[in-house]
Amino acid sequence: MLKWLRKYNTYILVVGGCLLMVAFLLQGTLTELSRRGVIGGTIMRVDGETYGMERYARLAAEYHAIGRLLGRQEMLPLVGAGESDIHWILLTREAERAGMIGGVNDGREYMGELAADLAEIFATNVARQRGQFFPNPADIEATRVTILDSMTTGLPRIAGETRMTEEQIFKALAKLRGVLRMQNAYASSLRYSDRRLVSTARKFNDAAEVDYVLIPAERELGSATEPDAGAIAAHYEKFKGTPKGEGALGIGYTLPQRVKLEWLTLDRMLIESSVTVDPIEVEKRLLKWYPTGRPPEGIKIEDERARIEREVRTETADRVMATATQAIRAEITKALRTLEPDGEYHKLGADWSSRMPRLESLRTIVAQRVAEAHGVTLVLPAVAVRDRDWMEEGDLTGAEGFGRSFLRRGSSAIRVQEVVFGVREIAGNNDFVVQVGVPSMEPLTDGVGNRYFFTVLDARKTSPPDTMDEIKPQIVKDIKRLAGFEALKAKQAGLVNLANAQGLEALSAAPSDATGDAAVTLRVQQATVSRERVMAADPSLDTESFRNAVMDLAEPMDPTVDVATLEAAKRTGSAAIDKGLGVAVFRIKKLAPLTIETYRQSHGRILQSMMQEEINPTVESSPFSLRAMEERFNVVYEQQQRREKEEAAKSGEPSKSS
Repeated sequence: MLKWLRKYNTYILVVGGCLLMVAFLLQGTLTELSRRGVIGGTIMRVDGETYGMERYARLAAEYHAIGRLLGRQEMLPLVGAGESDIHWILLTREAERAGMIGGVNDGREYMGELAADLAEIFATNVARQRGQFFPNPADIEATRVTILDSMTTGLPRIAGETRMTEEQIFKALAKLRGVLRMQNAYASSLRYSDRRLVSTARKFNDAAEVDYVLIPAERELGSATEPDAGAIAAHYEKFKGTPKGEGALGIGYTLPQRVKLEWLTLDRMLIESSVTVDPIEVEKRLLKWYPTGRPPEGIKIEDERARIEREVRTETADRVMATATQAIRAEITKALRTLEPDGEYHKLGADWSSRMPRLESLRTIVAQRVAEAHGVTLVLPAVAVRDRDWMEEGDLTGAEGFGRSFLRRGSSAIRVQEVVFGVREIAGNNDFVVQVGVPSMEPLTDGVGNRYFFTVLDARKTSPPDTMDEIKPQIVKDIKRLAGFEALKAKQAGLVNLANAQGLEALSAAPSDATGDAAVTLRVQQATVSRERVMAADPSLDTESFRNAVMDLAEPMDPTVDVATLEAAKRTGSAAIDKGLGVAVFRIKKLAPLTIETYRQSHGRILQSMMQEEINPTVESSPFSLRAMEERFNVVYEQQQRREKEEAAKSGEPSKSS
């Protein structure tokens, strides 16, 4: 055998080498064929048309590129791009066949229009938060300029991230514009009479300005009896499945998602104030700028020295922040090395709570590393620990500094609430990789450059409290409030009479014998009311009962007459506010009827609202929903089809997709 191998070794090497080369080339060919969907790469079939891996990836890249252009993928459904990349493919396919899609220039032009649409959405939301019906045009324009600038400057980066050219992104925008043309053509097929448009416009725009006092049920707590154990248990059972603050009466004991937290703050300003600027370094830089030691005429040497001092201080603070950040990460990493990985997370042992690195213990390590590296003596970083009471999203928003921080990911700034409540124990596995008991490796930051490391100490999904006893005092109070609300409603007519005789101020003062919550002095407040909404400081006032009570009283009034000249009894009324558990007594002080100018300004919005209401594009009824398009175009997903065939083979029945 050995003699034979020696005799033919040359042939063996040549043939073997050829076989290796063929295998190498064939592997590349197979990979390419698979990538193109020819071999094992089919994603789906639409009306029998195959979408292979390469085609699907190219079309899906358009969807994600537009998402990056908007700054958030969550914005895509809002601008009509669909709820997923599959939905986008179906929408653009339909729009293309309808001849609605233009070329590259159409997309380039649409980018400015898209920025304007987004600006109006954002400015309208801000206006409503301020209690205004319509946004300020100057705010819309400023927002539009900011958004368009962000899109324009981010375009090259987005092209690189999605492996597309800028022209391909503009083509994707042209597709989006075509999809909207298609949807608008469907929506605008309806026609409305002028009378109906005016009637709807009045519903939105006829308004009245009122002064009001909202008298809470707490005013009547003194007359409420103590509930027994049976009443408490029955009340809890009735409302435990209702989310907190929701339901018809605003009473509920299902608590929202909540966490316990601690966070460490690297205070940028405090660090800068700890830095001592080296005067020699300042003079070196000064001479580098001005070798003669004298700046040009018009520039003072003192101003230049101060500028360079600030520059040195800022650079030193940057290095200190980097060192502090590295020190914290190093300590967290050292502790996590002892744990078994669980994907991107970690398996925490039963003793982890005793070994977990607490942020309090990292303060001295941070100060020590900074002193060693830079000779800067730091005030120990502040650590806030909230481990006794649960923090809901609103509590987190109100946390000074930390509540306004965000996680920087590329061009996106993700709010602290999304990151913290993205903890695995609430949101499942996700990109944030936040886990109860494990300090964050990625620091959050805020608008002034502070950095925050945090640990979620405990977390709960939306759920009732662990035990009824945990909220028993609140249950007792709510039972008394309900009794007080009924007593207050019985006095409603008397409260209106008192307001007519002595003014709304007479309702503000607490009874002389009142204590606790019942003794709070109320304020006369203002609200703007229409049939559709209430603009007031108290959101619980925005109820149908209050809106109708005000507008029913206002509609018979002559808008050409000063309402303030009418007698009080004709413009004073009341309404029970169920969700707020109170009675609102109000007095109309001004009418704001629909004018021709307002009608002209809001005509487009009213028409759009009516179309929306008429067509009611729900998942069930909209012809452009993903479900409707899947059914209409007989969409079959390859994996689903394969699974159905396998199940059919086992059962002996034909598959649905055969």
